Amino acid sequence: MPINRSNIISTYQGFVTLNSVANQYPMLSELITEVSKLPPLDYYYVTAAQNTEVLATMNNPQKSPAIVVSQNGKSRALGLSFLNLWRWQMQSPDSGYQKMIVNSLTWLSNKALGSFPPSTKAAIWVGKRFASASEPKTTSAPKAWMGTRKS
Repeated sequence: MPINRSNIISTYQGFVTLNSVANQYPMLSELITEVSKLPPLDYYYVTAAQNTEVLATMNNPQKSPAIVVSQNGKSRALGLSFLNLWRWQMQSPDSGYQKMIVNSLTWLSNKALGSFPPSTKAAIWVGKRFASASEPKTTSAPKAWMGTRKS
Protein backbone atom coordinates (compact mmCIF):
# COMPACT_ATOMS: atom_id res chain seq x y z
CA MET A 1 0.00 0.00 0.00
CA PRO A 2 1.37 3.42 -0.89
CA ILE A 3 -0.27 5.10 2.11
CA ASN A 4 -0.26 4.29 5.81
CA ARG A 5 -3.03 5.07 8.26
CA SER A 6 -2.38 7.54 11.00
CA ASN A 7 -3.72 7.51 14.53
CA ILE A 8 -6.24 10.23 13.59
CA ILE A 9 -9.47 8.51 12.66
CA SER A 10 -11.71 11.52 11.99
CA THR A 11 -12.28 12.88 8.52
CA TYR A 12 -11.53 16.47 7.59
CA GLN A 13 -12.41 18.60 4.61
CA GLY A 14 -10.01 20.37 2.28
CA PHE A 15 -8.78 20.92 -1.25
CA VAL A 16 -6.26 18.97 -3.32
CA THR A 17 -2.98 20.65 -4.27
CA LEU A 18 -1.02 18.97 -7.04
CA ASN A 19 2.76 18.61 -6.82
CA SER A 20 4.95 19.22 -9.87
CA VAL A 21 5.72 15.50 -10.14
CA ALA A 22 2.04 14.91 -11.04
CA ASN A 23 2.81 16.25 -14.52
CA GLN A 24 4.84 13.08 -15.17
CA TYR A 25 1.70 10.94 -14.87
CA PRO A 26 -0.63 11.29 -17.88
CA MET A 27 -3.37 9.51 -15.94
CA LEU A 28 -3.80 12.77 -14.00
CA SER A 29 -3.99 15.05 -17.04
CA GLU A 30 -7.72 15.68 -16.55
CA LEU A 31 -7.22 16.43 -12.86
CA ILE A 32 -4.34 18.80 -13.66
CA THR A 33 -6.57 20.67 -16.11
CA GLU A 34 -9.58 20.84 -13.80
CA VAL A 35 -8.09 20.97 -10.29
CA SER A 36 -9.71 24.38 -9.72
CA LYS A 37 -13.14 22.77 -10.29
CA LEU A 38 -12.71 20.19 -7.53
CA PRO A 39 -15.10 20.66 -4.65
CA PRO A 40 -13.87 20.37 -1.06
CA LEU A 41 -13.12 16.72 -0.35
CA ASP A 42 -13.43 14.74 2.86
CA TYR A 43 -10.07 13.13 3.62
CA TYR A 44 -8.14 11.15 6.19
CA TYR A 45 -4.76 12.06 7.57
CA VAL A 46 -2.34 9.49 6.18
CA THR A 47 1.40 9.19 5.62
CA ALA A 48 3.18 8.08 2.48
CA ALA A 49 4.83 4.68 2.64
CA GLN A 50 8.50 4.24 1.81
CA ASN A 51 9.51 4.25 -1.88
CA THR A 52 6.42 6.14 -3.03
CA GLU A 53 5.80 9.39 -4.87
CA VAL A 54 3.35 11.94 -3.49
CA LEU A 55 1.56 13.44 -6.50
CA ALA A 56 -0.84 15.64 -4.54
CA THR A 57 -1.39 16.84 -0.99
CA MET A 58 -4.30 18.24 0.96
CA ASN A 59 -4.24 21.95 1.78
CA ASN A 60 -3.70 21.47 5.50
CA PRO A 61 -0.66 22.70 7.51
CA GLN A 62 0.83 19.18 7.49
CA LYS A 63 0.39 18.84 3.71
CA SER A 64 -0.85 15.29 4.19
CA PRO A 65 -0.69 13.09 1.08
CA ALA A 66 -3.78 13.05 -1.13
CA ILE A 67 -2.59 11.00 -4.14
CA VAL A 68 0.34 8.61 -3.78
CA VAL A 69 1.76 6.07 -6.24
CA SER A 70 4.27 3.29 -5.91
CA GLN A 71 5.97 1.18 -8.54
CA ASN A 72 7.91 -1.89 -7.59
CA GLY A 73 9.08 -4.06 -10.44
CA LYS A 74 5.98 -5.09 -12.34
CA SER A 75 3.49 -3.99 -9.70
CA ARG A 76 1.86 -0.60 -9.27
CA ALA A 77 -0.34 0.88 -6.59
CA LEU A 78 -2.35 4.08 -6.31
CA GLY A 79 -3.50 5.49 -2.98
CA LEU A 80 -6.14 8.20 -2.52
CA SER A 81 -6.72 9.65 0.94
CA PHE A 82 -9.98 11.40 0.07
CA LEU A 83 -13.47 9.98 -0.03
CA ASN A 84 -15.80 11.85 -2.33
CA LEU A 85 -14.05 12.64 -5.58
CA TRP A 86 -17.25 11.61 -7.36
CA ARG A 87 -18.58 15.13 -6.64
CA TRP A 88 -16.14 16.42 -9.27
CA GLN A 89 -18.26 14.89 -12.05
CA MET A 90 -21.11 17.27 -11.18
CA GLN A 91 -18.87 20.27 -11.88
CA SER A 92 -16.91 18.92 -14.85
CA PRO A 93 -18.46 19.58 -18.26
CA ASP A 94 -15.83 17.46 -20.03
CA SER A 95 -16.18 14.17 -18.10
CA GLY A 96 -12.85 14.79 -16.36
CA TYR A 97 -13.75 12.53 -13.46
CA GLN A 98 -14.59 9.54 -15.65
CA LYS A 99 -11.50 10.04 -17.80
CA MET A 100 -9.21 10.19 -14.77
CA ILE A 101 -10.72 7.03 -13.28
CA VAL A 102 -10.39 5.13 -16.58
CA ASN A 103 -6.84 6.41 -17.11
CA SER A 104 -5.88 5.48 -13.53
CA LEU A 105 -7.24 1.96 -13.92
CA THR A 106 -5.45 1.64 -17.26
CA TRP A 107 -2.20 2.84 -15.69
CA LEU A 108 -2.55 0.36 -12.84
CA SER A 109 -3.07 -2.54 -15.23
CA ASN A 110 -0.54 -1.52 -17.90
CA LYS A 111 3.20 -2.01 -17.65
CA ALA A 112 3.93 1.00 -19.89
CA LEU A 113 4.44 4.41 -18.30
CA GLY A 114 1.92 6.37 -20.34
CA SER A 115 -1.83 6.55 -20.46
CA PHE A 116 -3.77 4.47 -22.94
CA PRO A 117 -7.50 5.24 -22.93
CA PRO A 118 -9.54 2.31 -24.21
CA SER A 119 -11.01 2.50 -27.70
CA THR A 120 -14.77 2.77 -27.73
CA LYS A 121 -15.01 2.70 -31.52
CA ALA A 122 -16.68 -0.38 -32.96
CA ALA A 123 -14.55 -0.31 -36.14
CA ILE A 124 -12.69 -3.47 -35.19
CA TRP A 125 -15.99 -5.34 -35.03
CA VAL A 126 -17.30 -4.28 -38.47
CA GLY A 127 -18.58 -7.32 -40.33
CA LYS A 128 -18.43 -9.57 -37.27
CA ARG A 129 -21.58 -11.24 -35.99
CA PHE A 130 -21.96 -12.30 -32.41
CA ALA A 131 -24.73 -14.61 -31.30
CA SER A 132 -26.60 -13.90 -28.11
CA ALA A 133 -26.94 -16.56 -25.46
CA SER A 134 -30.60 -17.12 -26.45
CA GLU A 135 -29.85 -17.84 -30.14
CA PRO A 136 -29.34 -21.43 -31.23
CA LYS A 137 -25.78 -22.31 -32.07
CA THR A 138 -24.99 -23.17 -35.66
CA THR A 139 -22.70 -26.02 -36.49
CA SER A 140 -22.07 -25.28 -40.13
CA ALA A 141 -18.56 -25.92 -41.33
CA PRO A 142 -16.48 -22.99 -42.52
CA LYS A 143 -16.55 -22.37 -46.26
CA ALA A 144 -13.60 -23.74 -48.18
CA TRP A 145 -11.30 -21.46 -50.07
CA MET A 146 -12.37 -21.28 -53.68
CA GLY A 147 -8.95 -20.88 -55.31
CA THR A 148 -7.38 -23.07 -57.93
CA ARG A 149 -4.85 -25.66 -57.01
CA LYS A 150 -1.83 -26.35 -59.15
CA SER A 151 -0.79 -29.95 -59.43
